[in-house]
Amino acid sequence: MKLDTYLQKHANVKAENRLLKMFILAIGAALVINFYMSMNMAQKERIVILPPGIDGRVEISGKGASDSYVRAYIRYMSGLLLNYHPGIARAQFSEALESFSPDGFTEAKRMLYELADDVEKFKIASTFYPDTITVDRTNGVARVKGYEKKTREGHMLDEGVKTYVFEYTVQGYRFLVKRFYPEGGGK
Repeated sequence: MKLDTYLQKHANVKAENRLLKMFILAIGAALVINFYMSMNMAQKERIVILPPGIDGRVEISGKGASDSYVRAYIRYMSGLLLNYHPGIARAQFSEALESFSPDGFTEAKRMLYELADDVEKFKIASTFYPDTITVDRTNGVARVKGYEKKTREGHMLDEGVKTYVFEYTVQGYRFLVKRFYPEGGGK
């Protein structure tokens, strides 16, 4: 009799183990499906923001940003990078560096700090009035065309219509500038 009881308990333990294994596999499959769905949803998620100074909606998604957002950010960056005088150049360039991507940061830092040294040494002031901003989202390039005026202690150094190129990317819902250069003088 004890053998029958033992075999019955042994069969019950085996059945219970099979049932537990099935539940573990089901939970594992549910985790994999949940992970895939979460990653898929993160790519489709859109953030709609209305920053001050912008009349319409701007959107940032996992794959890019709307043209209006890119234009607004390029306007902000061109203000930091192209409007300066000796008292604020270094601080503005440091703020602009926060928006550069890691692969373009070192080159941008070198270029901007050399420019800040020249601005402070020669007392150069620059004013840029953006006129047209064109955005090519497929290539991640924005061009800003406008009137630029550079002076040194009140004397005109240079003025005219200039175009600057911003190569950008959107990573982790954040706008990052890869490169910035005047058109015809950067690549």
